[in-house]
Amino acid sequence: MATWPEYIATGQKYTAATGKPFLDSATQLFQDASDQGASKYVSAKGKYIYENNPVIKNAWSYATQAATDKITGGLAPDSPQWYSALANGGVATVLAPSWMLGQIESAAPKTKGLWSVATMPGGGGNNGGSFLAIPKSSPNAAAAYKFITWLEAPAQQLAAFKATADFPAIPSLYSNAAVQNYTAPFFSNASIGKVYVDSVEKYTEHPVGAKDRILEQEFQNGVGRVEKNGQSVSSSWAQTLAAAKRDQ
Repeated sequence: MATWPEYIATGQKYTAATGKPFLDSATQLFQDASDQGASKYVSAKGKYIYENNPVIKNAWSYATQAATDKITGGLAPDSPQWYSALANGGVATVLAPSWMLGQIESAAPKTKGLWSVATMPGGGGNNGGSFLAIPKSSPNAAAAYKFITWLEAPAQQLAAFKATADFPAIPSLYSNAAVQNYTAPFFSNASIGKVYVDSVEKYTEHPVGAKDRILEQEFQNGVGRVEKNGQSVSSSWAQTLAAAKRDQ
């Protein structure tokens, strides 16, 4: 399924045939689809562009269509209901970053061989990341810096990837045979390394504004109102824009 319309159409058929959700949540679909473009909430000059940005409008359209088609489960990641659905076949697909594979395997060990991994419709995207920082008041700043330098070196990132499939952040490792040829028995021996390398190499970065996370929450709230409360798409869009403008 190379595009979101194809993905949604497949979901319609799946849910019609099984009565079960095709994907975990419409809000996750909005987040991932909106993270795939060259722009999101702000322009490169910091101007707010979300109201008329085709990336946001398309992501909203896909997510709310999935919600109104009732092919989503309304399951918040990391919630008890989400973990239960992973374990008992309560959801067919999960839109997941690389590090979430460990969560799936840990939460649903009896489903080994029933999952696979593929590139998301629309290609790769970026939803932020984690950072290591040393407080200015740290009494052991030099030792902390030495540890971070060791921890984030290629050898350790490669070891972590082999152990837990946490995709490395160092581009020089993407041509490494151990990364390229990595497969996971739990996920039907899917070529995880090739999937992730291909995704990140085709990824287009977008400018990030100081209030992106706040705006993201407003748009997810809007999708959630359609998904869980049955609010009309147009009414929720207007409410979302009003809330976003207050926040910016």
